[in-house]
Amino acid sequence: MKDAFAAALLRTPTDPFFAACTLFENRIHAMEVAKTWPYDLYVLQRQADLIDQLGDEAFLPNKAELARRVYEVAGAATDTKDRLLAYKLYGEIRGFIEKAGGANVNVNVNNNRVMVVKDFGTFEEWEQKSIRQQQKLVEHSRD
Repeated sequence: MKDAFAAALLRTPTDPFFAACTLFENRIHAMEVAKTWPYDLYVLQRQADLIDQLGDEAFLPNKAELARRVYEVAGAATDTKDRLLAYKLYGEIRGFIEKAGGANVNVNVNNNRVMVVKDFGTFEEWEQKSIRQQQKLVEHSRD
């Protein structure tokens, strides 16, 4: 049970009672676990092991879970301003609201049916130009 509690506590680190309630139906027992197990050496070591094995990202909510939590906050808000802010955040998470000033990407593709190949001269001329260029690069690298 401590292994399961360690994983649940990583998902809700600020609410050990909620983590305990996911494991125990008896609320009194869950309360006792929530008070003592977060500081238990085995639980702390198990949490460190889980983070090493799975990484920090494994215990963060995904987009759907985050949207659900924000929607619950919006429904529970008593102040109209807070409710509207939570609904706005929910809309942004779900993609209902487009953010202004986003990247406007225009890609123009030129479909010419002719390919132009630059003439570098004969092979000997190209070779001489390449040798001179390499010599200049070596000279500049020594400076």
